Amino acid sequence: MNANRISSWVAGLRLLFLGMPLLFNDLYLALLPEDNTRLEIVLDVLFYIAWQSSVIYFAWQAGWFRFSEFGFSPVRGVQQLRDGFVLFLAVTLLFMLLYFAMSFLDLRIGTHWASEWHDPLPDWASWKQFVWVLYLSVTAGVFEEVIYRGIVMGQLRRAGMNNVAVLFISATFFASIHWSLGIFTLIVAFTFGLIWGILYIRYAALLPVITAHFLFDFVVFYNWDLAILRMLGLE
Repeated sequence: MNANRISSWVAGLRLLFLGMPLLFNDLYLALLPEDNTRLEIVLDVLFYIAWQSSVIYFAWQAGWFRFSEFGFSPVRGVQQLRDGFVLFLAVTLLFMLLYFAMSFLDLRIGTHWASEWHDPLPDWASWKQFVWVLYLSVTAGVFEEVIYRGIVMGQLRRAGMNNVAVLFISATFFASIHWSLGIFTLIVAFTFGLIWGILYIRYAALLPVITAHFLFDFVVFYNWDLAILRMLGLE
């Protein structure tokens, strides 16, 4: 019997533990006074960096995973970064097509599926906005890929699941952490969860996926994707 094998129940409990920081990340927003951006930033750092770092450290110490499983390689690092840039271009195009389709349906049948992907950027000086967007993009790209692709998919495999089940369960779990952002975001997050998972399996490495995720979020937070759609008359 494989010593690394775990039951489905154990895998489920571990996934819940791993997802707790982001599942609860937005709950505190309703309790905050309006126009208290500094407090929001402090709480975001506590939830997104401190808590998630603790979760990753605990999982590593408990032997749930090894960083060597994520395919990081100094020898192949430059190639993996190039692969990540190509993936970013493909994923951004897919996102714009999906947004256009949702907007088209909104106009045709009166739905409101094309919700905002994120909250508007604070009304700060441009350099402060840049630092904030960089922080959001780096933390999302690194933490979400390490946890929701690297560790989560590894736990599902240890539970004896095949790649199809691993992909759909991990994508559903990844979408669930975006629960507060509307139906469009949930659809996109699930779709991209599948894509990131497929690419992780394809490349057997997290760095290309982390790179693509970081660049994608950077573009989306600045709404450059929607600006392109407007230039083309599609939004």
